[in-house]
Amino acid sequence: MNLLARREHSRLEIYRKLSADCETPDLLNQALDQLVSDGLLSDQRFAEEFVRYRGNRGFGPLHIHADLKNRGVADQIISDCIDADGSQWQENLSELYRKRYRDAPVRDQKEQAKRTRFLQSRGFSHSQIRRVMDTAE
Repeated sequence: MNLLARREHSRLEIYRKLSADCETPDLLNQALDQLVSDGLLSDQRFAEEFVRYRGNRGFGPLHIHADLKNRGVADQIISDCIDADGSQWQENLSELYRKRYRDAPVRDQKEQAKRTRFLQSRGFSHSQIRRVMDTAE
């Protein structure tokens, strides 16, 4: 309960944190099932909060999808929470690009490739990056 009081967690995160202290995995699974049935533990709620937080921090849908997958969230929940083609991601990318490069023009292809790699590492698709870089020029 102390873990859930601080922030939302996925079921797998809680399991990983508590499994080191628990001698019987069946008992731990039973306790987690009870938390889920009581509505105190929800992968859906965790994913929604995670997408909102990471999106506001400048991460794109591909990066967030991978992070949620690593935290044990089901694909259906991830796809419900992430609208990869949504305008929200394009706006987040535009804001990130403006903050990072402050309307500085692209000098050469090496600079353009460097910017593209950075934005891809943040989890944005090539088509999203291309749109932002075309409008910035």
